[in-house]
Amino acid sequence: MIEGHTQYPQKVNVWAGILNDTLIGPYFIDDNLNAERYEAMLRNQIVLRIREVTNDHFDDTWFQQDGAGPHYGVHVRAYLDTEFPGRWIGRRGPNEWPARSPDLSPLYYIFWSYLKNKVYKTKPRNLEDHRNRIVAEVNGIIEI
Repeated sequence: MIEGHTQYPQKVNVWAGILNDTLIGPYFIDDNLNAERYEAMLRNQIVLRIREVTNDHFDDTWFQQDGAGPHYGVHVRAYLDTEFPGRWIGRRGPNEWPARSPDLSPLYYIFWSYLKNKVYKTKPRNLEDHRNRIVAEVNGIIEI
């Protein structure tokens, strides 16, 4: 292992979701997540994958997100109103995310802690190794 020091720590931002018995993602976010990047990810990756998984049942599918700042962008909410009219849960959405609530999803209770335990068994060598470990562990979960 080679220890390196930088003024800004390296990081990997990841989005994932659970739909019935299917994991959606992981999708990697370059740089810091903001409303514009999140909307692009919804449009170009996440909702397309949800449509693929749900087939003819998309109109019965609900979308849940927490109250994170990027999820609150006006264009993000408008897009979700179009794709999931009346069927999404989030800050200032048709179904309000409970104020000061803990994270209320299986992702936080099970998935992220499990994934972190596996990925950080040993320190990743670099960002590419980190991403590869995440993908490998998620693929391992999917095969179970």
